[in-house]
Amino acid sequence: PGGLGWRATAAALSDLAAVAAEPLGVLLSVALPPDWPEAHFADLMAGAGEAVRAVGAVIWGGDLVRGDRVVVDVMVAGRLAGEPVRRSGAAVGDELWVTGALGGPFCAVAAWNAGQEPEETARARFAHPVPRIAEGIWLKQHGARAMIDVSDGLVADAKHLAAASGIGWAIDPDRVPVHPAAEVVEEALVSGEEYELLV
Repeated sequence: PGGLGWRATAAALSDLAAVAAEPLGVLLSVALPPDWPEAHFADLMAGAGEAVRAVGAVIWGGDLVRGDRVVVDVMVAGRLAGEPVRRSGAAVGDELWVTGALGGPFCAVAAWNAGQEPEETARARFAHPVPRIAEGIWLKQHGARAMIDVSDGLVADAKHLAAASGIGWAIDPDRVPVHPAAEVVEEALVSGEEYELLV
């Protein structure tokens, strides 16, 4: 449950990173089945609190209801210094960069689907993503013109940037940073749930 709280909160905070916003506060709405142990809820909220504190924000509040399954809904609020970095600012001749090595989450999910325990660093990349808040702000300050967080995969999210900007990309697979757990670059190209920044 602590990992669930962290992951849900970090994924939402990553949307602020993608526009170079400073996080301020988080609201969490949680639905829990009647048989869910109270200690699990406390762990879930502790995980969410750790994710929020890691980026200098706070949990403002939220809502707790009964449901037939566990549902965690996270709303984040932040502050922009000037204009956001949008998906639509890329131009012909720009270079495409990513903040970290890709493929860890793909490898973790593939291992679980095969009934195996993932390699530890791949598991951590899936279960404990780090929202790139500081990196997003730094990139904006140093001239980033278009940005998105990698949630659908490098290729898919590069297409989103290209479509919003009215351009095309050429990606050289040999230059893609690959997580050590990935066996082939194709895993890095399609791995979603990364929450790195593509800029």
